[in-house]
Amino acid sequence: MSCTHRRRPTHGLLRWLCTLAVAGVATILAPPTPAQADLPRLVGCSWPTKFATDANSIAFPDSAASYWASVVRIPTGGHVEISGRYPHARYFSVTTYSATTQSVDGLYDTAIGPDDGGVNPYLPGADRTSAHRDFTVRLVDGAAPRAGRPDNTLYTTSADGLRTSPPGLAIVVWRVYMPDDGADQAGGVPLPRLVAVEAGGARRTLEPCPGAAPTAVDTGISDLGRAPTAAVTDPAGTYGDDPPGWAKFTGLAQAVADGVTRRTGGGAVIGPLADRFGEGGFFDNPDNKYVVSNADAGFGPVLVLRGRAPTAPRTADGTPTMGTGQVRYWSICTEDLPTTGYLGCAHDEEIPVDELGYYTIVISAVDARPSTATAECGVTWLPAGGRQQTMVLLRNMLPDPSFPASVQRATPGQEKATMGHYLPVGRYYQSAAAFDRLGCGSAGATPGWRG
Repeated sequence: MSCTHRRRPTHGLLRWLCTLAVAGVATILAPPTPAQADLPRLVGCSWPTKFATDANSIAFPDSAASYWASVVRIPTGGHVEISGRYPHARYFSVTTYSATTQSVDGLYDTAIGPDDGGVNPYLPGADRTSAHRDFTVRLVDGAAPRAGRPDNTLYTTSADGLRTSPPGLAIVVWRVYMPDDGADQAGGVPLPRLVAVEAGGARRTLEPCPGAAPTAVDTGISDLGRAPTAAVTDPAGTYGDDPPGWAKFTGLAQAVADGVTRRTGGGAVIGPLADRFGEGGFFDNPDNKYVVSNADAGFGPVLVLRGRAPTAPRTADGTPTMGTGQVRYWSICTEDLPTTGYLGCAHDEEIPVDELGYYTIVISAVDARPSTATAECGVTWLPAGGRQQTMVLLRNMLPDPSFPASVQRATPGQEKATMGHYLPVGRYYQSAAAFDRLGCGSAGATPGWRG
């Protein structure tokens, strides 16, 4: 895949997105080191690459999540066994991916049954503290069936034919969201074991990788997020709109098309490309859906977003039973488009809401942060970084089927019609002082914020 782009330098979005796809896959598919050469049965060691706030912050991550990636070789006629313990966390999953970073097949927590005598702590009302929390998943080289899927089985080919990689190989990602307070990035349990099971039953275990172990959770802003106020060098409207618009992410090709045509065609958007190039990309989590907006500091250095918060279970304090909500998890993050790294994130338990269930998000550079952009004033602050453009990403995970306003149900181009008040509305301010004049706790009183 070539990342050459012959338009003038200001049209750099295509290069950035293309570079992500190539660099991300190259990192995961890197050949084993000489020390791993004695492990020909699989590729390298288990879980050699971690993506998190403290390592490989790419593909627009959420700071409450950590991912571990591996490339495994599946024995002919056999399978790879992925076995471990349910993390102490809000959510986890195991997913296979194509070489173009699209999700192929996946299983998330409630879809993974426990070993005999065990408990799945992710089921509503289940005991989240149970010590009997082992599970086993089989990864097989083949296509996922459209019906009659065996329990705890993961595939290298989707039901509609999208493959992970060459036959016998699979790109696998282990993902953990929002570990309980005091737990490490993996949710206080070891990373799953990877065992190649030959057709005749012989078993070979992949050794753990050095340097990819979980560490303490870091949910603070990134180094990129600490950059001072961006220099505005392009006309307002070069990167975003006033008020900010939102677009549902459907796929890598569509994101490239939308971004490039905004710069070259005055905002025109190429028609849907998913049928031709497939959905997803950027190592998408199939249990999340996203809407994306671009803040443009040319309109003002302080952007304020107001929206209604979906309900979600609270788990960070180690609550003993899993609750329910309109979604399993939701968050808003600011991301750096050129590097695809995160600037800062806030998730559902961190975002204060008012008596009607609405939140206020303030986005600015660190040196332009209003003094009232604090939790004590009912405001969540996120960093804008040191560029004129800041990408804003809203996630919804696993919505309840009865929740009609989720990102999952939104139609591209008609996001507001579906999501209503759950899609944030935005307003630019010309200075921190202009926002502070509203007073602590008064950000939501401005007319028009709730449509």
